[in-house]
Amino acid sequence: MRTNYNTILEKIHELIQHGKYTEIHVLIDSLLPEDIAFLLNHIQKEQRVLIFKSIEEHTNLSKIIREIDKLALSELIEFLSDSSLEKALPSLDSSEIAHVVDSLPQVLKERVWAALGKTHQIEAQAKLQYPEDSAGRIMSTAFFLAKPEDTVLDTFLQLKESSENQETSYNYIYIADSNNYVLGVVSLHDLIRQPNHAIMKDIMRTEVIHTNVNTDREQVAYLVERYNLTALPIVNDSLQIVGIVPVDDVIDILRSEATEDIMKLAGTSNEDISLRSPFHSFFLRIPWLVVSFCGGLLTIQSNLFFSSHIPVEMFAFVTIIIGMGGNIASQSSVIVIRGIATGKFLISQLSKLLLREACTAVLIGSFFGTILGIFTHFNLTHIAQAGVAVGLAMLCSTVLAAIVGSLMPILFYKIHVDPAIATGPFVSTTIDNIGLITYFSITLLFLHSSLLI
Repeated sequence: MRTNYNTILEKIHELIQHGKYTEIHVLIDSLLPEDIAFLLNHIQKEQRVLIFKSIEEHTNLSKIIREIDKLALSELIEFLSDSSLEKALPSLDSSEIAHVVDSLPQVLKERVWAALGKTHQIEAQAKLQYPEDSAGRIMSTAFFLAKPEDTVLDTFLQLKESSENQETSYNYIYIADSNNYVLGVVSLHDLIRQPNHAIMKDIMRTEVIHTNVNTDREQVAYLVERYNLTALPIVNDSLQIVGIVPVDDVIDILRSEATEDIMKLAGTSNEDISLRSPFHSFFLRIPWLVVSFCGGLLTIQSNLFFSSHIPVEMFAFVTIIIGMGGNIASQSSVIVIRGIATGKFLISQLSKLLLREACTAVLIGSFFGTILGIFTHFNLTHIAQAGVAVGLAMLCSTVLAAIVGSLMPILFYKIHVDPAIATGPFVSTTIDNIGLITYFSITLLFLHSSLLI
């Protein structure tokens, strides 16, 4: 059953107002660590301190640390005593420790390092050497290797021993030589169906999907999805296996990347979701809004230029022309962006996609252009050919919007810039001006040909 966080937050606010701190502790203690972390991400700093007091001795404090956002994490690390940190932090794996350290200001980083043993420090520092958002940064080093000459029974006995020492992913058994070069893989499902005397090298699959430690995490998620894996082995530059990325981590990657892309479509950042200061949101949003603002100035300039050449009634149709163009461009951009990101489209196929979008736009533009043309004809009977001009302008604007909306993500992809940046304010501003100029030019052409101005 899904937790009703709003109800819990209201209850916490009520208990705080009445000073019932013991009941707050009881309420928090009844929640799962993941739910506690979620609540910490959604309450004010003053209230978080009261929750910190309730969880300092929590048996699953490490899980709470693993789940909370950067801002709440810094406050929690600052609040916790050295003894609490020494109990909780070693329970995190090296990737999680690296994430914690990377999220903290320098003074708190030193506290975290001091609370860790030498082994944990070395492992976490090794993770921090990899680029942020790379496979090396997020991989787990808890995986199981078997030797090619091992029997199935040997492997099961080793698996049992390994499970007593560490939390290891057993979805796949990787077969490697003495230098940790991966020779093959056997799924646990296939392993249990083999006789005890079978030799691992005889039952393994030699085609092993893997990727390098420096691979971007989005590509990691793509490989797991593309090949239906539950874990992806990670190798170093010498092709030695050094870790795995299990599918549960990939789910987090997919959610994070999807959020990032959605926020980029709006011309901002996924950091803007967190309830930070207005100034923080201002600096996140201002770059692309400047683009939009400058585009608006160009739109004003176009209106001023054409205002003395076109009857004022024709300006009534500007909003619907550029509005429809903006919608078509956004649809085409999103289709191309998601097609590239998910691998549904190859670059070699994008010319076909561009042609399809243009043909679709012709159909859409013809449909709405006809309706708008008829509407214009009956409302502006005193302006000859006004309906034809407006209808044709709708068609041309729609087709141009689809072409530009499709081409922009491809262009950004070609120059190695995230295609998601091509949408939102950038596309809207471009299409507004293209649609406006197209509409005014066609209208001016038809009106001049009718000798009405």
